[in-house]
Amino acid sequence: TYDYRIQNPVQTLSADGFTFVGEYATQGTGSGITSDMRTGGTPAKVVFRNATSFSYDRTYQTRYITPEDDESLTEPYAYASRTSNGVSRTISNVFTAGETAVAWVDDGNGDDETNGNMSQVDDARNYPLMVITTESRTEQETNYTSVNHVAYVMACASTDFASDTLLTSEVYGNADVLLAALRTMGKEVVGVNLAWKSFNKTEIKDANYTESGARTTTVVMTVIPLVAAAATGTVIVLRRRIH
Repeated sequence: TYDYRIQNPVQTLSADGFTFVGEYATQGTGSGITSDMRTGGTPAKVVFRNATSFSYDRTYQTRYITPEDDESLTEPYAYASRTSNGVSRTISNVFTAGETAVAWVDDGNGDDETNGNMSQVDDARNYPLMVITTESRTEQETNYTSVNHVAYVMACASTDFASDTLLTSEVYGNADVLLAALRTMGKEVVGVNLAWKSFNKTEIKDANYTESGARTTTVVMTVIPLVAAAATGTVIVLRRRIH
C-alpha cells in the first residue's frame, strides 16, 4: 500500500538520490553471475532507478559465512536457505544498494517525483536489489543412481533497470548483467529423449564398392587438386617471364 524506495545519496546519479549505482556482490552464488565483469579492470557501473528491495520469507533461514568458516573468503556474506521434502532452495545477492543506502516510504498522497510526503523508515544498510534463487531437487533413478535437477530464478527490485535508456547505454553495465545471467542460468543440460544411435561401424555397405576402390578414390580426390594448382602456377610463372 506504500511506495517504498531506496535512496543512496553517496552513489547517486541524480539530484534526488533515487537513481544510483548498485554494489556488486563479491561472495556467494550470486557473485558468480558478474565474475567476468569484475575481472580485468574496473567493472562497469550498474544503475538502479526507483528501486525497492527484497526481504526473505519467514520460512527461510539467514545464514552468515565468515572468513573463519571459509579461509578462501576475504569478507563475510549472508544468504538465505530452506529445505523441504527433498527440495533445497537458496537465495543469494547479485547486487546490493551499498552501506550508505536508506529506505523511504510514501504515504500515497504526494508527488512521486518529490520527497514531500516521504519519510525515512530504515537506517542505512545494504539492501538487496537483485537476487538469484537456486532450487536443487534430487530424484532417485535407480537403487544406485540419483539425478540432481537445478532451477534458477533471478529477480530485480527495479523495473527501470531494464529501461531502453540503461540497456542501450555504452557506459553502464545493465545489459551485460542480463546477458551474464542468461548464460549462467542457461547452462543446465536438458535431455531431449533421443534414442541411442551407434556410429561405430566402419565397413562399406555397397557390395560393388571395395576397400581398394575407396582408397583409390581418396588418392584421386587428394592428388588432382594439387596437380591442377601446380600446373596453373607454372603457367602463370612462365607467362610472366615471357612478358
